[in-house]
Formats: sequence, structure tokens, C-alpha cells
Amino acid sequence: MFSRTSQPRAGSKGSKRTPGAQKSAPSADVVYRSVKEQIVDGTLAPGGWLVEAELADQFQVSRTPVREALKRLVAERLAAHDPFRGTIVRSVDPREAAEIGEMREVHDGLAARLAASRITESLLKEMVDVQAQLVLAVNSNRISDAASYNARFHQLLYEAAGNKRLAEVSGGLQDFVRRYTIGAISDAGRAAAVIVEHDRILQALQNRSPAEAEEAARSHGRACMLWSPAWSVRDGIN
Repeated sequence: MFSRTSQPRAGSKGSKRTPGAQKSAPSADVVYRSVKEQIVDGTLAPGGWLVEAELADQFQVSRTPVREALKRLVAERLAAHDPFRGTIVRSVDPREAAEIGEMREVHDGLAARLAASRITESLLKEMVDVQAQLVLAVNSNRISDAASYNARFHQLLYEAAGNKRLAEVSGGLQDFVRRYTIGAISDAGRAAAVIVEHDRILQALQNRSPAEAEEAARSHGRACMLWSPAWSVRDGIN
């Protein structure tokens, strides 16, 4: 059962209306993409209510496309629906976080192993540059920017691996990963550890050592997996 809390609601009076320019896209898609992005980046916290009438007003559409968008979010396990109370932003299940962490460890390890022998000098330089920007963002407490640079670092790792199927499979986990990245980067100790772990991956890539790169990436994945359930429990997301 859901219990209403003081969590912010999507479509509340304080929300900005969606610009009319987006009307060129199907209404349900506009609502879906916008609300999904707010859930993934943490703007809409777990426990926040997704109110059909208020979302319809915010996006200047009828309730039908809003209802369709919410169904998609429920299907993707980003929201949960109670037929008597409404739709709410779904919490991150610690067990689910651990399962995805296990998968990510294997995927990242393979990507790093492949990248060590396939990465181009230009991609390697871009990864180094992105890492430098991540460090600057963390040091200046720009959490959202840091999370974006972190995501870009991993995206480049998969590009360097040169395996499209691997990138596609891993890409299906990215929405979930992004949800807890903000929490990780917000933790000063974990953010510092992420930087060190990324540096080890970069060093292995520079050494062109597949075994070293795989171990560095898998170690990074294990550290993320061990931290994420602790974050989930600490913030009451269970």
C-alpha cells in the first residue's frame, strides 16, 4: 500500500509547463520522456506522486497521453501504480541494485578487456579529458555535471570496445545505473573512490593490457555494487 507523503509531485503547481514547441512529437512520448528523465536524474524522488490531472495541465494535453506515459513508466519499473491511490515514483530495490551491479561488473570487465587492444588514441585522449572534467566537477561539488561525466566515461569505454551487441545489452541497464550515480557522486568518499578506480582503468588502457583493464573495470563494478545497496537502505529506498 502507498501512503501519501510530502514528497514533491510531478505536475505540481510549481512545475514549469512544457514548451509548446514539443507538441510536434506525440503527446504521450513528450510526457514519457520528460517524466522519465526527471525520475532518472533524481529530480523526482522515490515516493513522489505522479498525478494525472496535474501532469496534463503541465504538458497542456488531455489525460489520455499522460495515462499512456505512466503505463510505460510502470512497465519499465520506474513507477508503481495502485488502482485506488494512483501512481508513484518507484523506489530502488536493494536486491535489484545488487543484481544489476553483478551484471554491470561482467559487462564493464569485458568492455575494458576488448578496449585495451582496440582503443584508438583519439578515444583514449577523450576518456582522459572526460576524467579530468569529472575530477573538476567533483571538486567543485557540481553533482549533476559529475554524474554526466561519469556516464560519458563509461559510454566511451564501450565505444572503445568496438562491440555493438555488448553496448546494446549494457545500455539497457543505464537508466537504472543513472538513478544511483547521483547518490554515489553526492557521497564524498565514494566520489573520490570513483576517480581512483577510473584512473586505474585508464592506466590499464594506456598499458594496452587486456587482463589489467578487465580487472580494473570489474573491481570498479564490484565497488559500485557494494556501495549501491548501502545507499538504498541509508536513504530509505527499499
